[in-house]
Amino acid sequence: MGCGSSSSTKTDSGKKPGKKDVEQLNIKETGIEDLDKMFDDASAPFNKAVDVKEAFDNAVEKFKELTGHTKDDSMKDVVLDMKKKFPQLKLEVVDGPKFVLTTGDGEGEDVAELAVKAVEAFQAISDLVSEIIELMKTAVESAMGLIEKSQQITDMVKNAGLSPIKLPRALKIAAYNITEFKKVPEIGKAFKQTIVNTVEEVKNTAEALKEEQ
Repeated sequence: MGCGSSSSTKTDSGKKPGKKDVEQLNIKETGIEDLDKMFDDASAPFNKAVDVKEAFDNAVEKFKELTGHTKDDSMKDVVLDMKKKFPQLKLEVVDGPKFVLTTGDGEGEDVAELAVKAVEAFQAISDLVSEIIELMKTAVESAMGLIEKSQQITDMVKNAGLSPIKLPRALKIAAYNITEFKKVPEIGKAFKQTIVNTVEEVKNTAEALKEEQ
C-alpha cells in the first residue's frame, strides 16, 4: 500500500489522519474467481476485527475526553474522578466480560447530561470488547485454515488454465496473499492482550471504587 504524501501532520491522538494502528489484510486478486473468493472469505473476520479494534480505541478515548481527561489518563483515575461528581457511582464486571457503569444522581442539568453520555460511552467499550474477542478467534481460525491449504492453493492456480504469461503472476499473488495471512495469529495475540489488560484495568477500578465506599 503506497503513501501519497510525506506530510507528518497528526491528529490529537498522535496518529496521522486515516492511519490505523493495524491495517487490514492487503489481499490482491489472482484473477481466479474461486480462489479470490476463498481469500476474501478468509480475510473478512480479521478485517472486521481491525475496524472494531479501532472503534474500541475511539470509544475509550471518547469516554476519557467526555469526563475531562486525556487518552493517556488511566481508566482508574478517570472513574475515581467521576465519583466526585457522582457519589453513587458504581462499576461492575460480569461474565462475558461485560462492564456495567451506573452513576446515580448528580446535581445540575450539565451533570445529568454527562452521566448519560458517559454511561453510553462505557457501554460501547463493553460491547466492543466482547465483539473483538469473538472476531479475533474466528479470524485466527480462518487464517490458520487458509495457511494449511497453501499447497492446495498452489495447485488451484496451476490447474486454472491460465496462460503462460498470467500463471507466474497468479502464483506470485497467491503466495503473497498467504504471507499476509501469516500476520494474523501474532496480531491476534496483541489484540487479545489489549483486551486482557482492559478487563484487568476495569476490575482494578471496580475494586478501588469499593474501597472508597
